[in-house]
Formats: sequence, structure tokens, C-alpha cells
Amino acid sequence: MKKLLAILGGAALAAAWGVMGYKGWTWIPIGAPAKEGQIKVACVGDSITYGAMIPNWYRYNYPHVLQKLAGSGYCVHNYGMSGRTAMHTGDHPYVREPRYLRSKAFQPDIVLLKFGTNDSKPQNWLGREEFKKQYRKLLESYLNLSSKPRVILLQPAAPHHLHGEEGDVYTFDIQRSKVLEAGEVIRELALEYGLATVDIFALTEKHPDWFVDDGIHPNAIGAQKLAEAVWEAIQPSEK
Repeated sequence: MKKLLAILGGAALAAAWGVMGYKGWTWIPIGAPAKEGQIKVACVGDSITYGAMIPNWYRYNYPHVLQKLAGSGYCVHNYGMSGRTAMHTGDHPYVREPRYLRSKAFQPDIVLLKFGTNDSKPQNWLGREEFKKQYRKLLESYLNLSSKPRVILLQPAAPHHLHGEEGDVYTFDIQRSKVLEAGEVIRELALEYGLATVDIFALTEKHPDWFVDDGIHPNAIGAQKLAEAVWEAIQPSEK
């Protein structure tokens, strides 16, 4: 009986841990402490970075997969937070979260910055130039860290599954046209600052099968593909 209760208790704990993947709560562990000599990588972004909606998200989120690809020479931390925006005027600004401060305190060597999906929502989008202005401010807050990190900009993933029969609005009120505009702005800033980019939109546009049912959050396969693309971008200057 005790063994059965232990098994049931373990299953309940695992189920609860899986449900926690949606919110991206700040107290959930970010990653193992960095060891001396490791290259520190901060994955900064929204729910797609965090791994929301992926079954067994703590195992299959893209930063965790990236850690496996990178190996013991790297220490990868997941600073993603569901629903957050790059814009400080958004409904849930990332810069107001403890994880923003923790990501900077980590003093990373590499920062993977991925926003734009939630910024595209009607209540958040204030136009191309305003997005650029506010994204620039967030970007520079990492570029100006004393660790002088290499920053790689990730464009937002392609949305799938229209919210209704037709139009531009997708699940969670994500606006495809604004996601595309955000991607253009991110490319412009990358060119301006001489930074690498990873075009997650192009990577995922023809692969709705890489997403869970909402068409916004990658599934385990999508997270794997995202991690592989990011690792490809990291490697050239690290070899």
C-alpha cells in the first residue's frame, strides 16, 4: 500500500509539475548554477522560450534542449515568461518581471532574445516605430551589461490557426501582420547593431505540425527544431 501511495503521489506531482508549464512562474528553477569556465547562455523571451503548453515542458522546452546540444561547456538558463512583451507599454512587460533582473544578474556571455508574439496583440501594438524604439531599449539593456554578451535576436514564430474563419487575428489575438512587422524591425536592429538573427518565422511557417493545438506554442518537435536553429547560430563564433 505504501508503495502504491508513493507511486500515485509521484504521478500527481509529475502532473502538477506539467500543469505549471503554462504560467511560467518565477519560482520554478531556471537552470543549474554555472560552473567555472562554462559559457553562460541566457534564453530571454515569452512563453515560447519558457516552453508553455509542451507536455513535460521541463524536459522539452527549447533552452533545455539547447543545453543538451551545447554540452557541458555551456550553462543555459531559461528566463522565459509566459505572455510577456518586449514593449514596456504592453499589458505584461518583461522588464517588470523578476526574471528580467535575474537574467541580467546572470551576467551571460550569450543572450538569446525572443519577443514580438505578444507585442503583436491589438492592445499592445503601437506601431512599427514604437516597437522599434522600445525593443531597442530592451536590447541595449543587455548589450550594456558588464559581461558584454553576444546577443542573438530571434524573430517571433509564425502563428497558425486563425481565430475565426478568416482574417489576420490568430489564437490569443496574435496578429500575423504585426508579427511580420516585428520580425522586420528585429532584422533592422540586427543589421544596425551587427548582430546575428535566427528567423524562427521562416523556420516554422510551413510547419503547423510543430505546434500544439493552439497553433502558437511549439510542441516538443518544434522546440527541438528551434533549439537546433539557435545552436547553429551560436556555433560559428564559439568554435
